[in-house]
Amino acid sequence: MTVGLLTSWKVSVGLLQKKCGSMQAEKHFTAHLRELVASPTGLPDYDITMDAGQVTFYHREGRMAEFVKPPAPVPVIEALEPPAPSKRSIMLSESAIDRVKDLAPGWDKYYLERAYCAWAADKEPAHNEDARFFGWAKSFTKGKRP
Repeated sequence: MTVGLLTSWKVSVGLLQKKCGSMQAEKHFTAHLRELVASPTGLPDYDITMDAGQVTFYHREGRMAEFVKPPAPVPVIEALEPPAPSKRSIMLSESAIDRVKDLAPGWDKYYLERAYCAWAADKEPAHNEDARFFGWAKSFTKGKRP
């Protein structure tokens, strides 16, 4: 969707610095802008001038610059692949599977059960498989979104 056609646009040095995400002190950012203005190459397609804390960008050769509104960002969702079947039989109690949702809110308890079984398949059996499942679930889901 076209927002408008412009041949030039003006912005304050402070706002430009914020939009660029620069963490430099403003005086250093301004110095770099002055170097860019003085550079014969500058920015492709634009001439730049600075005057009294304002930066003006002019589209070169009188061509019209078409500014297009970018599409809304699409959220990136990582697919969780189901784990491979386990090599040994791992027995978790029904109450442990039901209670894991308190340790990992938002996570699918059956996915966690399958992932744990795949992880524990080549491990030695635990004295208390439910307790090890709870510890694993806390560690596995910590800092991750379901």
